[in-house]
Amino acid sequence: MKKHTAWAGVRADSARRLVGAGLAIAAALAGTAGCADDEVAPLTPTGGGFDDAASDAGSDAASEAAGDAADAQADAAADAVDATDATDGAAPTSWALFVASDFVTNSEVAAVDVTAGALGGRASFADGDTIVYGSGHRGFALERTRGRVSVLGATSPWTVDRTIDLAASDDAGVGGNPYAVVVGAGAKAYVVRYAKNAVDVVDAATGAVTGSVDLAAELDGDPDGLVDAFDAAYDPTTQRLWVVLQRIDQTEFGPGPDYVGACAARLPRVVAIDTTSDTLVDLNGAAAGTAWELVGANPNALVADFAHGKLWVADAGCWVAAGDAGTGRDRRGVEALDLTSGAAGFVWQTTDLDRVSGLIVVGAGSAFVGTGYPPAWHPWDMTSSPIGAADVDVPTQPIADGAGALLGLASSPDGDGGTRLDAVRYDPTNHTTTTVATGVFSSSALTAVSSAMVR
Repeated sequence: MKKHTAWAGVRADSARRLVGAGLAIAAALAGTAGCADDEVAPLTPTGGGFDDAASDAGSDAASEAAGDAADAQADAAADAVDATDATDGAAPTSWALFVASDFVTNSEVAAVDVTAGALGGRASFADGDTIVYGSGHRGFALERTRGRVSVLGATSPWTVDRTIDLAASDDAGVGGNPYAVVVGAGAKAYVVRYAKNAVDVVDAATGAVTGSVDLAAELDGDPDGLVDAFDAAYDPTTQRLWVVLQRIDQTEFGPGPDYVGACAARLPRVVAIDTTSDTLVDLNGAAAGTAWELVGANPNALVADFAHGKLWVADAGCWVAAGDAGTGRDRRGVEALDLTSGAAGFVWQTTDLDRVSGLIVVGAGSAFVGTGYPPAWHPWDMTSSPIGAADVDVPTQPIADGAGALLGLASSPDGDGGTRLDAVRYDPTNHTTTTVATGVFSSSALTAVSSAMVR
């Protein structure tokens, strides 16, 4: 598998928008001193959906039920659903995508019809480091070693409509480790690559790479020669793509048990791309550079709350020498970035040895914070600092379903003396788990590594 810093880069889902479980188990991350913030309402999905001439008849705007009028208005543009997904006035289908891998040459994507409560189908990919991503009401399979992005079918996301070969589009013939695909307006999408100092512009309807936005100016002392872009979020109101850059040394291995890199003067940054011109927005005005800086270190999950003008970022932190043990931790927690002022500050922070490994928002101001790996998931009131005790009932590879519950995977007997992975829904309010689909993968020898929600 690809590695970023010390940890194998098993990144689960889209950890922005509704926050598919942002398990970008990225190596060195961070956390520092805190800043309180106001209440967060339900996070709005980003992306605008796109019409696919091959498989979509068109698109209709369909607003989801939101917590308040402001959220409903923001969701209207983002939650447009392809007409082919809503037949005869029926409710649009929601899909939960899960990936399991042998970590060598094979990955399998399972598409679960959440609306019907059944397995839709499976797709195989010849890359042991494949993840899934959801954006613009479409699912994507990202083969990170081979450098390929497959656009999955709108109504049958276990099929591949087309494949974007990123390695073929590069002069060097390298894939660049794709981490995210974010749909902007129409069929225009942006591919964030962890091993390339640029964001690729692609036509998701044709599979063509149409351009790129250079990020190399943000290196600015990053010793490994990479800005370490890992995720992005699209705001349809401002037509800006917000991209988070870790700016870590991917070659550095810190002490266990979390193996994060040493704290350094350089900070992670956030850049904005004007998607109407595919150019960087000068966020700093008269000041040097174009980016805003965060306060943590090694971010690994991004959650957009555009209705309230914020980005939420989970930071795994960095290590500092503490006496002769060398196990002190700093700049680790969850921070918020104000998209009007550019001010960033921690809402919750910790110096615990377990890295912060993910963030899932399940409702108005209600979230789960992942710590360690495999992650333990802790309930968190986003208006206050402490996280709760780990909820042992949270399933593997959890993603928010948009209705206050989590979807994920759980082991159960297969009837032949072995075990299988079932798709389940977990309600954190009453701690109940119900089965959505049984035996989602074809083999129990595969290990679940990624998930994404498409709705």
